[in-house]
Amino acid sequence: MTKILLITSTLAALSLVVLGTTFQSQPAFAKRVQEYFKEKEPEWELSRKDEVGKALVFHWQSGKEQTSVDIETYASAEEAQIRLRQRMMLVNVPPKSHTNKIGDETVLYQSDKTQSGTLFIRKGSIFIQVDSTSITHAERFAKRVIDLVSAP
Repeated sequence: MTKILLITSTLAALSLVVLGTTFQSQPAFAKRVQEYFKEKEPEWELSRKDEVGKALVFHWQSGKEQTSVDIETYASAEEAQIRLRQRMMLVNVPPKSHTNKIGDETVLYQSDKTQSGTLFIRKGSIFIQVDSTSITHAERFAKRVIDLVSAP
C-alpha cells in the first residue's frame, strides 16, 4: 500500500511539473511575442490577447488598420499540417495562392478588389493564421512570427 501511495504521489508530482511547464511556457511565449512586436512594430498597439486551448491569439491595431495573429503549436509537423487543412476546409472560397513563400506552407485567401486577406501558414509544427485589413500587413506580421519562432 505504501509503495502504491508513493508511486501515485510521485506521478502526481511529475504531472504537476509537466503541467506547470506547459502553462508557464505559453505565457512566457506570449510575453516574447508581445515584446518582439512592440520592438519591431512600435506603431501597432496590442488591443487584445486571448489564450484558447493551444492557441495564442493577438489583436493589433494601428489607426484604422487591424491585424490578428493566431499561433498554435503542435507535437509534430504532421499535426500542424492537419490543422492547416482543417482551417482550409472551413473557408467557402478557393485560395488565391498556395506556396511556401512564408514558412513551409502558405495559403492566401483574398477577395478580388480588396486589400484585406487571410494567411494560413505552417512552419514545422506551428500553425499560424494572420487576418488583416491589408495583405501587406498580414505578410509582414507572418514573417515576424516566423522569425520569432525560428530564433534560438
